[in-house]
Amino acid sequence: MADDMAHPERPARARSPRRRGVRYIADDIAEQIRRGRLTAGAKLPTYFALAEIYDVSLSTVQRAIGLLNARGLVRGTRGDGVYVADPDRTRS
Repeated sequence: MADDMAHPERPARARSPRRRGVRYIADDIAEQIRRGRLTAGAKLPTYFALAEIYDVSLSTVQRAIGLLNARGLVRGTRGDGVYVADPDRTRS
């Protein structure tokens, strides 16, 4: 299980708050998954850490993770964290 995002590079500072919004964060993490930087089973940083990385509020991070969950890219375990979903386990 890789922990590739434990110390991720801070994304280039967006020029407008809109660029650092929910969709931007979800798309950025989805791209890291697509490129293999985050692999199945990798644990994402805490919501607090992600809020600091992306320079956004906790609620923005929560909504971004919600989008990723809806896309089937991550799964959360209460009290344990959010992990990149195993694509073989999410297929019907």
